[in-house]
Amino acid sequence: MTAREVMASREPVSDAASVTAGDVTVTARGEVRAAAERMLGRLWIDRIAERFAAGDAASGERAVCGPAAPVDVPATPPAPGAVVVLGEGPSVRAAALLARRFGGASPIVVDGAEPGPLRRLADDPMRLREAHAVVTGGVRCEPARRAFTGLLRAAGVPAAEIAARVTVVAEPGSAAAAVAGREGHRLVAAPAPAVFGALSPYALVPAALAGADLTWALEEAATVSAALAAPDGNPGLALGAVLGGAARAGRGVVVLAASPGTPAGLAEWTAELFAGATRGRLLPVVQFGGMPLRPGPDRFLLSFGGRPHQDDATISGSPAARLAVLEYAAAVAAHLLGVEPPVAELPGAQAIGTVHGPFPEPPPAFTDGYGRDAVEVRTHDAAFAAAGALRPLLDEVARRAGDGHLALTAFLDADPVYGQGTRVRRLAGVLAARAARPVTVAWGCRYPAIGHDLSEKGVHVVLTGEAGRDVAVPGLPGIGLGPVRRAEAAPLGAGGARPVVRLHLRDREAGLHRLLECARSGT
Repeated sequence: MTAREVMASREPVSDAASVTAGDVTVTARGEVRAAAERMLGRLWIDRIAERFAAGDAASGERAVCGPAAPVDVPATPPAPGAVVVLGEGPSVRAAALLARRFGGASPIVVDGAEPGPLRRLADDPMRLREAHAVVTGGVRCEPARRAFTGLLRAAGVPAAEIAARVTVVAEPGSAAAAVAGREGHRLVAAPAPAVFGALSPYALVPAALAGADLTWALEEAATVSAALAAPDGNPGLALGAVLGGAARAGRGVVVLAASPGTPAGLAEWTAELFAGATRGRLLPVVQFGGMPLRPGPDRFLLSFGGRPHQDDATISGSPAARLAVLEYAAAVAAHLLGVEPPVAELPGAQAIGTVHGPFPEPPPAFTDGYGRDAVEVRTHDAAFAAAGALRPLLDEVARRAGDGHLALTAFLDADPVYGQGTRVRRLAGVLAARAARPVTVAWGCRYPAIGHDLSEKGVHVVLTGEAGRDVAVPGLPGIGLGPVRRAEAAPLGAGGARPVVRLHLRDREAGLHRLLECARSGT
């Protein structure tokens, strides 16, 4: 039975249909299923399964062919101490997922130049002296790499050992590879980074250093490899038809909901994958616990092992196999939406590629509050600047989001316990209720919209904040990671044709508390 026939089959008491391979099952129902059925015929005519299996470089799909196949990764014994991942984008999230699932310890993820995780590591001298770092984010991570080696030096680690404590995953001949050669770091050669990197060296090497059993991971992913190479019974093809079909039918917002037992971080990784692979034509919104999101004609629900006969679509199965199917589906959706998946990983692309200072900033349009709870407002938008205070500003933000969505981009510490992750997500929920529109949350970069203006129809709120206790960057006298982090946000706050407002918190916790109070006052 073909994938189209399976999706078209009727089940008793339900209009849901499923495709299964290994232990991965994709289910669709209702209007989403109907839209997928229309797309499956086109995918057969375009011979997408065959083209993906053959690695059709001309169509920009070669990167899709690796997810379910064994990947050659040099032997990477587990590091004896904590593993710090210096990188950005979906591959970093995938590394943490794989480490937790396959027997490793959770790595310390440093997004861009965020100082919080390294500051906490420095507060534990014994753990710091045994720590290893793996750089997966290219030269964008150069300030963080310098800061890490500077901390080791300050902790008394011998100079001869410091170089060996850093592993760089990079394409040979790249700027990051040149840094590895100059500093004496171990280089793991890898293809150019891509959105489809969950089972690439950019995710596998950090996971292995953290103690994950890669043999187990790749065996799990291989359970769906045969199905992903065929046009029949292909869950990736079916899910891609769901995603692309729904978007083409006007439901371009996919709400990602985690069910009990869903691996931590899977929904966030999937959101970055879908946004990057489709270049913004599919807008993923993570449904955090308690975050209100009303049903609407422009959105549909994809749950991870949820209620297959009630939700619009579900995907269930083992983690590594599910990563492979989701990457395949994202590439199929990109094809249906007329988008060539990007060669380079998009998250972080707008971040600065230099570590030179100083970093000038325009003056704030106004400042709301006093002392620690003060919030500086920077914007080129006349209506936002005229608000004069946070409450009317948030009123205007909610009003302007009425025909699109609200994009919340935080250049803060994403850790839900020690950082600002929980408060930022809470703010997203309050703003979603206030605007009655979807709210996306991204850390360190906004969702891409290259070649399409879907993401640009929304209102962009950029959050930055004083680091408090910073981490010095060797080679930048008097400058720590904090100012570099703020400079990463500068291109996003430049404005232009987009309605963008940047909120700078003089104290991160106190400023977020004030923002929450002001946001709740309008709900």
